[in-house]
Formats: sequence, C-alpha cells, structure tokens
Amino acid sequence: MTTPENHISIIYDSQYQTLLYHTESGIFEEIWKEGSRELTDELYQEDFLKLIKVGFRIPFNKVLIDHREFHFTISPELQTWHLENIFSVSIQYVTGKTKVANLVTPDFYAQLSIEQTFEEVKTDKFIDFLYFDDRIAAVRWLLK
Repeated sequence: MTTPENHISIIYDSQYQTLLYHTESGIFEEIWKEGSRELTDELYQEDFLKLIKVGFRIPFNKVLIDHREFHFTISPELQTWHLENIFSVSIQYVTGKTKVANLVTPDFYAQLSIEQTFEEVKTDKFIDFLYFDDRIAAVRWLLK
C-alpha cells in the first residue's frame, strides 16, 4: 500500500517488524518493534520467511534497519541460518554498490548478536555497512 502524501509503501508488517519502501529515495526500511521481546528462534525464522516472500522484490541499493526496539539475542546457529536463508535471497535484488545503515539497539546482547550476524556481510566488497545512533545521520549517509 502506497500513500501519495509520503510515498511510502508498506511491504510487510508483523508484531515484530515492519518493512517499508520509500519510493522517492529508494530506501528499504526495516523497523523492529517492541514485540521482538517475545521472539523465539522459531518465531524469528517464521517471521523472516514471511518477510522474504513479500519483501525485497524491487531492486535496491539502500537499506535502513532500525534496531532501536530490537530486544532479541540472535543465537550463533540463528546467525548462520539468517545468512543462508535471508541474506542469500535478499542479495539477489541488490543493484550495484549497496549501503546498509543500522540504527543500534540499547540492548547490549541484542546489538552484539546483530553485529555478529552481519560480520560476514560487512566483508562483501559491494556492501557498505555502518552503525548509527541517529536516524537523520543514517538517512543522510544512505542518500550521499
């Protein structure tokens, strides 16, 4: 659903996260919700499998991941699963050099697990991956 006044399409929405596409800027925005406190490994996998079926079907090169309300620690096994089942699918829609801006969570263990999950992604020469405390700074970097 796209709203004309702000040119934002809601691609996916669950109790854990929302995926938006900003049509004017070309930014995909993944927003984690307070409901992430209720996640288990199984629910995490189910939710991402649903998201990946409907999301990232538009070629993209700018992603904003808002982890500020993310309160789930991703286990090492789940980190591997994410890379093999989610990243490997979404990367097919990347066009050229891609920027991924992550807004950090104040949850230390959740943030550590996020950084571990994306450590391998950061080695990809076609992906610039940075962490931010400030949404405005993250969006500015994506649009540079």
